[in-house]
Amino acid sequence: MRIISGSARGSVLFSPLNNARPTLDVVRESLFNILAPNIRGAAFLDLFSGSGAVGIEALSRGANSAVFVDVDTSVVRKNLIKTKLIDRAVILKMDYAAAVRYLMLKGQAFDYVFADPPYNAGLVLKTAVVLAKNHILLPNGEIMIEYGKEEAEWVPPEELFLERRKIYSNCIIDFFRM
Repeated sequence: MRIISGSARGSVLFSPLNNARPTLDVVRESLFNILAPNIRGAAFLDLFSGSGAVGIEALSRGANSAVFVDVDTSVVRKNLIKTKLIDRAVILKMDYAAAVRYLMLKGQAFDYVFADPPYNAGLVLKTAVVLAKNHILLPNGEIMIEYGKEEAEWVPPEELFLERRKIYSNCIIDFFRM
């Protein structure tokens, strides 16, 4: 797993030792090809960050700041230090739902929210509901949720409007606006 473009291009990242499934390089590349025109200067939230590869890619490509959320943040911290991007990052070692509520109460809002809950753990809809109920998206902001094809039958809450869906070999990323 490596950073594809930007200031940290080519950096090989540490991976979590648990059974985390990082977003594949090809999927990240496709995602950031979509976001490229607007990522510079953006505020980015990486939920279920794992290694932090998605948020680090955002920072590497010019996002102004990124918040990384996971119950184990040791690997993302090492990767942010390695890529020299830690000064533009905030790391929250907490549950995704508690973190979203905390960020909303602090008045933080984001241009992009990327959520990659563990596949087949029943968290896709729960994550979408938490994001829909806690307003942390800036006007014209976008929520992206990655999930496995086995979970494709979920129905998002009515507050989220599906803008596009990208299907890759074993995963799907839905792009939402509020």
